[in-house]
Amino acid sequence: MPGGLQQDGDGNVTALDCSGRGLTELPPFLADGRLDRLQMLRLSGNALRSLPPPVFETGSLTELAAGSNHIAALPEEIGLCNRLAILGLSGNALAALPPSIGQCSALRTLRLSDNRLTALPDSLGGCASLTELYVSRNDLRALPAAVGRCPLVTVAATNNALTGLPDGLCAGLGGSLSSLSLSDNRMATLPEDIGQLRRLVTLNLNGNRLTALPASFARLGQLVTLGLGANRIASLPADLSGLTQLRTLQLGENRLSLLPSSLGACLELEDLGLAQNVLLSLPPAACRLPRLRSLVLAQAKFTALPAEAGSLSTLLQLELSGSKLQSLPDSLCDLACLRSLRASDCRLAALPEGLGRLRALQALRVDGNRLTRLPERLGDASLLAEVWAGGNLLDCLPASVGLLSGLHTLGLSPNRLAPSARDPSLSPLGPVSMQASRRTGSHRCPTGSATARPSSTSCSTTTSSPACRRGCTRWPRARSSASPPTGSRRRRPPCRRACAASGSTRTDSRGRPAGRTPLPSSGCTTTLAK
Repeated sequence: MPGGLQQDGDGNVTALDCSGRGLTELPPFLADGRLDRLQMLRLSGNALRSLPPPVFETGSLTELAAGSNHIAALPEEIGLCNRLAILGLSGNALAALPPSIGQCSALRTLRLSDNRLTALPDSLGGCASLTELYVSRNDLRALPAAVGRCPLVTVAATNNALTGLPDGLCAGLGGSLSSLSLSDNRMATLPEDIGQLRRLVTLNLNGNRLTALPASFARLGQLVTLGLGANRIASLPADLSGLTQLRTLQLGENRLSLLPSSLGACLELEDLGLAQNVLLSLPPAACRLPRLRSLVLAQAKFTALPAEAGSLSTLLQLELSGSKLQSLPDSLCDLACLRSLRASDCRLAALPEGLGRLRALQALRVDGNRLTRLPERLGDASLLAEVWAGGNLLDCLPASVGLLSGLHTLGLSPNRLAPSARDPSLSPLGPVSMQASRRTGSHRCPTGSATARPSSTSCSTTTSSPACRRGCTRWPRARSSASPPTGSRRRRPPCRRACAASGSTRTDSRGRPAGRTPLPSSGCTTTLAK
């Protein structure tokens, strides 16, 4: 809309955009209703406190966008807009709607989020064309049962004070409603007839006070996404076999101790969130989901995973952090598609030796455990880019880690890593990894968390140990006062930190031997800079 103005062939203004102009009141030509052919009016992002009645007396208006203002009330004349299809008033100070809004028979989209509404008028049921209703972040105590007469497809009423759904609402919207978002309210129960929402695809009930689900849930055969996290649910309906299209199921932060075996009938399930529950075990049914891609079991109470977990052949992400796991089954090494394995802050004393067979693995987090060593063939997981193993009892790293040419983050602080003064091959990274660092043009600090970038020229080390006091840099800070001749290339001495790690001789600023430097037992953190 060039210049914020659009005209028809006769020169009549049909669209006007005055958004973001800092207006505190409407121009006179709008306030007196002279634009009788106006169809679209955009006033968002101003400082308007009211809309004068003449704005709504133009019978041709089809779209009015006046969000992000300070409008506290609407005039009764809004009912005269019998062609109005889109009304956007989000981000204002509305405390109520006039009953005449129910006369807007052509209204399809009503946006009222971020206001101060405590109730919606029953007359809203007269909007016979209303398909989208957005009333999130208000102070609504209830939704009017009358909206069940509207052909609503989308209802978003998150962050309110709703305690339930009115009787008959589900039956009235059963043939049309596709998306229902009611998260962050005060709902303790759901109506028994919720199963009549036969076209429902998305249902978001996260952050409520639900303790149970009605048995009719199993009849939601078109449901694809179901959010039930952060409630007080202690059990699920015994029969979930009717949820044949379900792909995402979020059940985190509840009080579940068991899962029904019928969960295994949800063959389309891809994302399953079970974090922060009181599950005593992962049922075998959950391990028979043929399309599961993400399984979140953070802060689980059980101490072991069933061996059947290795049959989740499509799994991409496995989150186990904060659980009480003492071991991982060897069958996890059969998850050929796994990209991310997170098991931080558990009670693991060892990792499966076959972890290197996870050729798709890109991120491994096992920090905060009781590990004394990492698998010898971990380097066979050639796509590994991040390894976090700090907060363990490691005293050495497998040499195969040096083969990970794509590794850019290695977190090892704190641990018990220390090099051998006699055998350089027993250093924390070993000679293989140092060769890999030189080959890729990167540099890793063997005792801390290192981030390597190709063609790096320097790195900075922060630690309190004497060995790191001068920092770690390829160009030593102490330089000779004599400058090299112009045009000559000064030989770059090896990194002192790398030499210390491999047990080799450290050099001074001129590349001369300067004795050995012991590696500190505590970790340090190294960040490479281009």
